[in-house]
Amino acid sequence: MSVQLNKSAGLARVTLAKANATAFLSESVCRAHFTPDRHDVSFQDLLTSNARQIRAAVWRRSAVSAQSTFVLRPADF
Repeated sequence: MSVQLNKSAGLARVTLAKANATAFLSESVCRAHFTPDRHDVSFQDLLTSNARQIRAAVWRRSAVSAQSTFVLRPADF
């Protein structure tokens, strides 16, 4: 899994090469779903600490989607 972070847009691009899938995850969805222990946690830290759940969400979504590029929604988790 590779992650490219666009801090100014508050967006992360998550790519799974084996699944040939690219997902976009907004910072607001990430913060709403993954409750951080501290209020000052960076978006990058949230992505890193929840990588397993994010990877699983991308796998599930790519398995049911005909598209290889999509936006992760709260329902995907």
